[in-house]
Amino acid sequence: MGSPSVTTRLGMTGILFDAPYRKFLANGKKNRDGSLYSTDRDTNSNDVVDRVIRYCLERGNDPKMRIAACCYEGEGYEILLDKGWKVEKWHSGGGYGNRTVYGKENTRRERIFFNQHCLFEDDGFGKFF
Repeated sequence: MGSPSVTTRLGMTGILFDAPYRKFLANGKKNRDGSLYSTDRDTNSNDVVDRVIRYCLERGNDPKMRIAACCYEGEGYEILLDKGWKVEKWHSGGGYGNRTVYGKENTRRERIFFNQHCLFEDDGFGKFF
């Protein structure tokens, strides 16, 4: 996704990032169950999150890019706010997450960050272009 030939060369591009949540926050606090994802043994979720944040910082100012990034509060995406991004707070019903302490706590930490080129309808959150 780093090349204009697959993103903006032909026009507007929209990207939704929903990277694996960090296992641990910067302060060392456990962020989620360590075996939530099938790839947890093979990859470092913090590395994936760091790469997504870097991409958002590098490409988020491009008017041909409409980027949204899903995360938990406190995972480091907050740095995007200084670059003009908006954040929407929401909470999930919990689903399978209701089975664990972390899942129950994390349902209210859900966030979606939108770069400044995302457009919203007047009726509020839920629809962007």
